[in-house]
Amino acid sequence: MRINKMLEEQGKISRVREVKLKERIMGYSVSPARSGEMAQVQYMGATSTEDGDLHIKYLEGFPQTILSMIDEGITPADIKSMVVLISHDLNAKVYINELEVFGYVHVKAKKVDKGQALKKDDISGFERIKLGDIEFPDDHAYFCVLSLGWDKAYIFDFSPLDDQSSRKIEYDVEKFIGSYFSYLSFKTIHKISDSDWDQILKQNWFPFFSLKFSTIESIINYVRAGWDIDDLINTIEIDTLEHLQNWTPDWKKDEGLAPFVDFLERAIERHKSEDFISSTSIIYPKIEGLIRQEFIKDNPGKEGRRQNMLVEHITEKTQYTLSSLTTYIPDRFKRYLEECYFKDFIASSQNNQVSRHSVAHGASSIEQYGKKESLVGLLVFSQIAQYIKQSSNKSSNTDAASSAGS
Repeated sequence: MRINKMLEEQGKISRVREVKLKERIMGYSVSPARSGEMAQVQYMGATSTEDGDLHIKYLEGFPQTILSMIDEGITPADIKSMVVLISHDLNAKVYINELEVFGYVHVKAKKVDKGQALKKDDISGFERIKLGDIEFPDDHAYFCVLSLGWDKAYIFDFSPLDDQSSRKIEYDVEKFIGSYFSYLSFKTIHKISDSDWDQILKQNWFPFFSLKFSTIESIINYVRAGWDIDDLINTIEIDTLEHLQNWTPDWKKDEGLAPFVDFLERAIERHKSEDFISSTSIIYPKIEGLIRQEFIKDNPGKEGRRQNMLVEHITEKTQYTLSSLTTYIPDRFKRYLEECYFKDFIASSQNNQVSRHSVAHGASSIEQYGKKESLVGLLVFSQIAQYIKQSSNKSSNTDAASSAGS
């Protein structure tokens, strides 16, 4: 007991308070209902200040009830972090403010130094959030109130308290919290409406990973204002060439990417010389070749001739590796590849938008090969290269962890 107290004072373990709930928490009603009617109940989810009154209503419910049971004079304004674990017999462990909150992030920058203040352009999202020394048992309900900048997130899952079933939490809670932090950090991207997505793709653009976050915000704002994204092309070009300059040397060291980087470098050189016909003609076929190589590597014996299978493989593999709530957004990029990069062409016309098919079949006039088309090719190549590197890094880390545990 004395040792625990010493560790607590040194910040090595988190102070825990214990209370006994009087009633079983089932969740939140998401629809009105009268006696005898059916009502929908949400037992798992997350809210933040963007949810307005609903968020406040949730916080004034169970979290406020727990605070009143502690009776230590702690007010909602005092809360920086709050984690509550509730067992099936309604015993609750409560952690308030003493927690060290660590975010494990996917680094987008070329490198980050210890102690460096990270900006949005330095990361692409959170892998997980570690809350001090807290473990989340799969048979315990939980809720967390956590600060992220000026925002406050409320994350909960009450399913293990269901008396009618023996539900258990079958997911990684720390990763779930990390995904929500990613959403809140980059909600400009994740809240793009379906109609705005339609317009972005109609203009043959995408919030590419290579672009600075401020440029992506501009793209989204232009679409919402009904403006032409092409007007941002000089800014997009600066971002693209800077990203390629930073990452091409690393890709060249990768055994799988290196043969394709030779073509990439030639395409970049032609682009800088404003020979957009050559740069586009060089890079578009190699993008498909790069995706196919990754498919064949994971599917020995198959040749990867069906383009829809190639698209599904590269995006679903990335989505398995990385949350869709990172700025990689592989689920959205799948649609871009299908509708833009692999866009079909009209055989009787030479006014086809430049795509993999129009380049291969000579179905676009020379006027279609401009700076935009060249940049798009470089951006798509970069996106695929980053997908492959991230999947490879994740696989290496998993293998290392497995070896360490064996």
